[in-house]
Amino acid sequence: MRRGEIEVCIALSDEELETQQIKPCTIERAKALFLEHGFLKVENVFPKEFIQSLAREYLKGLDFTKEGDLGVGAQVSHMRYIVPIELKGPFNDPCLYANVFLTPLLQSFLGPKMVLSSLGSVTSLPGAMDQHIHADYLPLFDDDVASNCAVPPFAITMGVPLIDIDVINGPTKAWSGSHRLYELWGVAIFGIIGPFMREDPTIRMR
Repeated sequence: MRRGEIEVCIALSDEELETQQIKPCTIERAKALFLEHGFLKVENVFPKEFIQSLAREYLKGLDFTKEGDLGVGAQVSHMRYIVPIELKGPFNDPCLYANVFLTPLLQSFLGPKMVLSSLGSVTSLPGAMDQHIHADYLPLFDDDVASNCAVPPFAITMGVPLIDIDVINGPTKAWSGSHRLYELWGVAIFGIIGPFMREDPTIRMR
């Protein structure tokens, strides 16, 4: 880890994995980190084999025959596409959309009646440039900075890497505290296959 980088993450315990229940103390620790930094990585949520099955299913719908063109989805930046995913096969597994660990954690922020709004994948082709710094959603109150700082999370982006993430294929970079309009500084997130990362949609990232 380079100077100026921090790792904002928690890992499920062996007991939690065995009982298939996340402990209240884990939820509270996760909430504290998330609210402070605006993002969080949760490790060992998904079995490696399940992630690999998602990756295989996703690759079936891609077209790599055209150089620099994924052949599906919408281009969002240089050689980078967002692709809608159909709820079928392993993507229609409750392990993904109603995960026993993540659902209680998400509900602790969004309430018991939270809504899953969409499912898609961001795919970068070889040679893609760094994505521009952005937030997934605009603040609720553009003209009221004080209110924006006080608003609790109203939407959460959940990311599940389908490949190993390293400095070669490009990790996500998030600016800690940018959801609270703190001074921006870079934080790189790294992980191996299986970790789960989520972000407050108003945090700045690329």
